Amino acid sequence: MPAALASDLDDLNQRFTAALAALEGSLKLPAPDVIELGKRRAALARVTTERVRFVHGRLCPMLATGPTPRHAAAAGQLRERVAAVIAASNRHIGEWSTGQIAADWTGYGAATRAMVAQVRAVLAMERRDIYPLLATVAQGRDAA
Repeated sequence: MPAALASDLDDLNQRFTAALAALEGSLKLPAPDVIELGKRRAALARVTTERVRFVHGRLCPMLATGPTPRHAAAAGQLRERVAAVIAASNRHIGEWSTGQIAADWTGYGAATRAMVAQVRAVLAMERRDIYPLLATVAQGRDAA
């Protein structure tokens, strides 16, 4: 199960990263293409929702039952970091309506780049801290 969980996380993170990259691609335009941007924002919202459900519903519960206190601590830290990024993302979405984006494309670009940087920091923390712990959970379960 933990090996499959890591594989599922990889797949989800690849789709999530692709959606982030697509949104970043929109920011390179001199002016917003609000139709295309809306599609990209919607696609990112869908994969974000799927990812949050996965992290809270599968990944963190698995880590919390890991063989060391470090596993449970990592699950708690991951829950907190994901919740903080989601809260920031929700504020960002609420602040940047289509009209606001059209009125301040440069400001939207700066705010979105900052939001994407927060998300990428969580992904980097997962690679650094969570993936190795999943491997130890897999080894412990396989040995049992």
